[in-house]
Amino acid sequence: RIYAEDALAEYDLPADVGLGNANVRVYNHPADRTFYPGHYPDHLHDIAGTHLAIEGQVERASEKFSRITEAAFVCERCGTTTDIPQDGSDFQEPHECAGCERQGPFSIDFDDSAFIDAQRLRIAEPPEISKGGNGAHIDVALEDDVVKQAEPGDKVVISGVLHLEQQTESNSKTARFEPYLDGRVVTRKEAEFEDIEITDEDEEKIQAIAANGIEDDDRDIFELARDSIAPGVVEEDNPK
Repeated sequence: RIYAEDALAEYDLPADVGLGNANVRVYNHPADRTFYPGHYPDHLHDIAGTHLAIEGQVERASEKFSRITEAAFVCERCGTTTDIPQDGSDFQEPHECAGCERQGPFSIDFDDSAFIDAQRLRIAEPPEISKGGNGAHIDVALEDDVVKQAEPGDKVVISGVLHLEQQTESNSKTARFEPYLDGRVVTRKEAEFEDIEITDEDEEKIQAIAANGIEDDDRDIFELARDSIAPGVVEEDNPK
């Protein structure tokens, strides 16, 4: 992908149009490169760093936020500006000022820094795969033009690069690595509907529950319906 974007940036178009900010998107992976969360090959590290697709249901979606991609640090002693690229993991600061060669302090000049839109999703096994239980999930990082393309409850296929992230415990690094996806393409799947035949007996039961609830159950009809949807998903009452 990076090589393709570099090639686009250098391509000489007949019109006065630049492709320096173009994104190359790869999607429509074959079945053997498409996985539900948790349904990976036996050795997860074997597919880390490769391009694949994750299929599932959006369980959680953050608000759009700004991620800094290049920070302009201004030395508060001499005023020299040092630009430091940011790769999205640890925040990188200058070791010393390029002007006075002292170790700061530094402040960030937001006007001269570069930012990009970003969002994080949590993708879970769809209910028909997890059988309504607490299925596996994976976090997905989205940037630029693919943010805000899915909402909780949507079924999606997200193409991107799988990475392993080292976990911490009490601010100490552990030997455990969890997968996350650097998402590049978000494809929403159309909802599939089935015709359901409701008998007279079914209708009577539904009307009885709507009127009187369920015996020895204090929940109203709204709560009953909500709790019947994905019972394995907890603390997500509003999305459900």
